[in-house]
Amino acid sequence: MKKIKISESQYSLIRLLKENIDFAEKTKSKLSDLKKRANKLYSLLTFSTIAEVIDGDLDIGIIEIRLEKMSDEIHVIDTNITNYFNRFDEKSYYAKKLDEIHSDLEDRSSTVYWKIDTLEKITRQIKPFSKDGEHEKLDSRNAFNDITTTEI
Repeated sequence: MKKIKISESQYSLIRLLKENIDFAEKTKSKLSDLKKRANKLYSLLTFSTIAEVIDGDLDIGIIEIRLEKMSDEIHVIDTNITNYFNRFDEKSYYAKKLDEIHSDLEDRSSTVYWKIDTLEKITRQIKPFSKDGEHEKLDSRNAFNDITTTEI
């Protein structure tokens, strides 16, 4: 293995870029996890029937708790991104590279935030039909138990 000599400023630059890449990868992983969880909740909400919501098969309260936790997580991630990149001088040699990383993370974060916000709106619209809402209790499964499933 051949060794090369670098200056202290070159070493600082390499160390800083490595630190930024590590931070970006950890943040991307967290955002990816949140995005997957948001997508799963979206599927759950959109593929549930009104009858399932009314009969209490879909617990809106639990979904609201999950969304609140996810909202807190995205807020922490956004704060960490902002605080992390505010540490750096915008006029520095590597500012352009940092801006690219920062912009990418903010775009990803905005996408996840939008998903969570949309899920919260959907949940607010569905809640009046849930067991927690004010409505007449239906027993749709028993009312339509004569319907048989047909395999296609």
